[in-house]
Amino acid sequence: MVRSPLLFILCALSGLTQTSDKSSVASSLQISRKEVIADNNGVAKLALTIENTSNKPVVAYVIKMVILDSSNKAQGTSCQLSFRGGAKAWAPDEQLNEILGLPYGSQASAHYESSIDYVLYQDNSVYGPNSCHEADHIQSLRTATHAERQRLRQIRDAKGIQAMLADLDEK
Repeated sequence: MVRSPLLFILCALSGLTQTSDKSSVASSLQISRKEVIADNNGVAKLALTIENTSNKPVVAYVIKMVILDSSNKAQGTSCQLSFRGGAKAWAPDEQLNEILGLPYGSQASAHYESSIDYVLYQDNSVYGPNSCHEADHIQSLRTATHAERQRLRQIRDAKGIQAMLADLDEK
C-alpha cells in the first residue's frame, strides 16, 4: 500500500499542536447530575453538574445533547461549547454547575442524553471523539484571544494602561 507523503507530513504536524489523550478515557469529565428545568417562560434548559475527574486542568469542553422523544428515538442533536481558559483553567477534582440552553422549541418534558464530546486540556492534549466538530472552532477562538491579549499588552507597554483602556472602549 502506497501512502501519500504529504498526508503523512500533515498528520505529523497536526500532532505537534494537540495530542490525543487516550490514557484518561476512563477519567476525564463526568456528568454527575442532569436535570431538565424550565424558566418562567417555559423554555427548557438543561442543568448539569460536571466533575473534572482527570488529573489535568481543562481549558474548554463540548457537551453533546441528544434530544429523545417518548420512545427514546433521537429527534435531534445540540452541541454546546464552554471555555474555562486563561488563568482560570478548570482544576482537577473541581465541580462546575452548567445551565445550558436547549434548541428552540424544546420541551421541558422531553428526554435528553448528554455526554462530553470533546475536552481541551491546558497542556493542549485533547480527549473525546469531537463528533460535534468544535476542535477547530476552539483553536480559532484561542488563537484570536491570544492575539488580542498580545496587542493590548503592546499598547499598555508602549502607551500605558489608560491608552489600553481607551482602546477597549473604542467602537
